[in-house]
Amino acid sequence: MRSSLEIRGMHCASCVANVEKAIARVPGVTGARVNLMAHRADVDFAEDGDGAAKRGALDAVIAAVRAAGYEARPRISGARASDMEGDANPETVRALGLRFAYTFVAAWAAMFLSMPLMHEGGHAGPIGPFAFVMKPLDVLTRALFPGLWNVDPGVLRWSLFAITLPVLLWSGRGFFVRTWKGLRHRSPDMDTLVAIGTGTAFVVSAIVTTVPARVAEAGLPTDVWYEAVPWVISLVTLGRLLEERAKGKAGEAVRALAERVPRTARVLRDGAEIDLPIEEIHVGDRIALRPGERVPVDGAVESGTSALDESMLTGESRPVAKAAGDVVSAGTTNGSGALVLRATGVGEDTAIARILGLLEEAMAAKPPIQRLVDRVAAVFVPAVLAIAAITFGIWLLLGPNAAFALRAFVTVLIIACPCAMGLAVPAAISVATGTLARRGILLRDGLALEVAGGVDTVVLDKTGTVTHGRPEVVEVLGREGVDVDGDAGVDHALALAAGLEMRSEHPLANAVIREAQRRGLEIVEPETAFAQSGGGMFGKIAGHKVRVGTEEFLRAKGVDTAPLRSAFERAESAHTTPVAIGVDGAGIAVLGIRDPLRDDARAGVDALRRLGARIVLLSGDRRNVAEAVGREIGVDEVHAPASPEDKVAFVQRLTEEGRSVLMVGDGINDAPALAAARVGVAMGGGTDVARGAAPVILVSPRLTAIADLLRMSRRSTRVIRQNLAWAFGYNVLGIPLAAGVLYPWTGWLLSPVFASAAMAASSVSVVANSLRLRLFRGEGRAADPA
Repeated sequence: MRSSLEIRGMHCASCVANVEKAIARVPGVTGARVNLMAHRADVDFAEDGDGAAKRGALDAVIAAVRAAGYEARPRISGARASDMEGDANPETVRALGLRFAYTFVAAWAAMFLSMPLMHEGGHAGPIGPFAFVMKPLDVLTRALFPGLWNVDPGVLRWSLFAITLPVLLWSGRGFFVRTWKGLRHRSPDMDTLVAIGTGTAFVVSAIVTTVPARVAEAGLPTDVWYEAVPWVISLVTLGRLLEERAKGKAGEAVRALAERVPRTARVLRDGAEIDLPIEEIHVGDRIALRPGERVPVDGAVESGTSALDESMLTGESRPVAKAAGDVVSAGTTNGSGALVLRATGVGEDTAIARILGLLEEAMAAKPPIQRLVDRVAAVFVPAVLAIAAITFGIWLLLGPNAAFALRAFVTVLIIACPCAMGLAVPAAISVATGTLARRGILLRDGLALEVAGGVDTVVLDKTGTVTHGRPEVVEVLGREGVDVDGDAGVDHALALAAGLEMRSEHPLANAVIREAQRRGLEIVEPETAFAQSGGGMFGKIAGHKVRVGTEEFLRAKGVDTAPLRSAFERAESAHTTPVAIGVDGAGIAVLGIRDPLRDDARAGVDALRRLGARIVLLSGDRRNVAEAVGREIGVDEVHAPASPEDKVAFVQRLTEEGRSVLMVGDGINDAPALAAARVGVAMGGGTDVARGAAPVILVSPRLTAIADLLRMSRRSTRVIRQNLAWAFGYNVLGIPLAAGVLYPWTGWLLSPVFASAAMAASSVSVVANSLRLRLFRGEGRAADPA
């Protein structure tokens, strides 16, 4: 059993590691996956036990997370999740904004009051780059507040104490509370670094303020670092504020979809129209839909005609005509006509809710590259604490004074925030997933996004992939010497074949049924009906033994196909798919069936070739038909005919040859081959988008979308690597600088204020870099008809 929790209070990769460890210690938990960007934890429980036991285990997990210093509650899935998350949690954004505003003002006040102390023996003075920034401020302070330089240093220190203490008690309280909880459970995180750093600066400054004479008698400098406390807290808070807003932008795709569903629906009951909340709508209810309104439920049109904008589901900009019997999806927009719908899916059972579920799963996924980050994060904060302690000890022995050693200690703690490390991967995954979703490409997990960029071979199924998947009978060919139009036996055989095909899900079966309906034939239900994969259908109807399928299949079932030989040849020469009908052992007719190509089939193949992929057409159709299609769209290879088993074997053979294979199919009869490929892509429609087994689903059935997937994979992989390079590089460079490795040669030592600014900038830069993926444009959508 898997349950999802909303986790609040996580700020870095170490927080993620702490939450996962806390969950893993709960009895009955078999696995946990925590995502910083999504504020989400997916917890797997053992299958044994009844419902009460599982609820108890979930309560124990929530308690464990809270004990570790974080907030947890059951997560609401689907469309209702947007209510909970809103715009990056408005309460959190508002609270962070207020804390930052107050602390930022206090930081500037503390900076101005500290300027005289930096030159009157009450401060060791800025060292290194900080001095260049402070010099203009020093000149400005002297010009604006000349009397400030005549104030007694003791008064200035107590004034700074009065300004800084409320900052610690209000703006910084959360850091200390979470640090205390984390240390109690031996799970330090970024808050630990900030709390110890600012706490040390404040305590040392308070001691100097309270007993300056004794500090001077001990031979120690009377430095105070009050200004560092509000600056560090304000900049850390600013970084988190910007992160929250950026996370909100990354999740816009989910919220935009969720907000497409109306909150109310106009229900027809007892001859009247009643507006009801969507939660009170039931399957079978009749819904009145006015022009311009959004569809509130999945349903079928009972009456009326209109054209619906389904671009939010399919990515296609062209309105789709709807009449009685047609299906509609929640969230789509009605055109100029009025419709009456019969609800077939409501709430979590709608296509849009399933899409939202897929998006949330994909955004919360952890691709393999995240494992490296998790392993580093698990030891990062303890390692930083050790480095800071060693730095303090070395400079206490070798440095100019104890204040210098404390300064280096505080700076190391503050600069080593692992926020950027924790956001590097999930930020890029979230933005890329949402961007692809807007283009009609849904990912079921993050692994597909990571590996798709390395694909070098794309295998395309024909029917329903490069074609529309709606084959039509273009020619009916009878036995040699028989006039089809005047042969009542052909119509009778076609009606029997259509009855048999009613039990089939194959696209060619629908073509046979539509042809019989077009001719106005009476279709009879079969007494028995059986399917043979790759061959056809056989069964008994109205006392007749009926066989429908390939020539080989009919011969194997005892049907004399010799009279149909010329009909087969004519169908094949016309590059149509021949489907033969046999009744009571006699071959009666051959249907020439053709499935029109998708408008963007050639463009999709060309786009894939530009990306360096080899394109293979793998079809269950006859070879001459498949080769004709292959020539028209320009693939590199054609393999046909191929049964479902043949398709699996072909994909496996390519894999064994070292090829990275992406397989595209209809998600039903191609499911085994989709599973065997490195990346499986199912061509889907909005109503059944969440039912396939492939890790990638094309809601918009565009072949150019495959190239979009590959390009986004490569681009997002580059962004992830850039993020990780920055996150790791920032700490690899920043920690030694903060520890003072350059001081013996340059006299430079980073200021805690600079360290906090750099730390905040690192987190914001990672999120901003990830947001560049929102600019992805792709290959474009299917062209509108002229």
